[in-house]
Amino acid sequence: MLEKKNIRILDDVLDSFRESQGEHVEKQGNNWNVTDLLGCRRKVEFRRANTPYKFVESDFSRQGKLGSLLHTAIQVELRKMNWMTEVKFVKKIGKYTLHCRVDGIRYGDVLKHEVYPHLIELKFPMWNSTAKKGIPDYFKIQVGAYLNLTGAEDCKLMIMAKNAFSEHTLTEALSDDDIVWMIEEGALSPSFDKECENCFYDSVCDKSKKKK
Repeated sequence: MLEKKNIRILDDVLDSFRESQGEHVEKQGNNWNVTDLLGCRRKVEFRRANTPYKFVESDFSRQGKLGSLLHTAIQVELRKMNWMTEVKFVKKIGKYTLHCRVDGIRYGDVLKHEVYPHLIELKFPMWNSTAKKGIPDYFKIQVGAYLNLTGAEDCKLMIMAKNAFSEHTLTEALSDDDIVWMIEEGALSPSFDKECENCFYDSVCDKSKKKK
């Protein structure tokens, strides 16, 4: 049987997942979450149409649950090392308001003249090849946007798949113009080959490329 503390951790993970979905739904019009810029724009439309949470949760995969549990466990350890976790940032870029929530952030040591913060971003992709072959473009874009919104110096990207692990330090932030272009011109449905395979909305999507 699951111990009470494990059940409590799972409840926390599911609550966090529901909250993140709620945040997506609330960001209407010129309000954008960074993660909405990365994936399929059709998926964003489903989120903004107030799709019932039970529809999303019914397809919350075992792999996704495992990734969320690992995510929570690593963040517990980060906090022990004086990292802040799940920190929200908001930035106005032109007529748009961008939102993000970083996995981990730690501000520099003033005595060492470290002015800018450092980030950690945790990824648990469903495909082992993602960790073996390097950094997918959409991970680079997400981190680049986070560096822009937070003003951080760098981000340590940790990619953990079932049988592979890789760690990278990224320093290149997206410009404000890059982010505006992604909102206005960069929309694709889907945005990469395998996105439909694990999409919560695949069964009702008119643009799905998954084999039925």
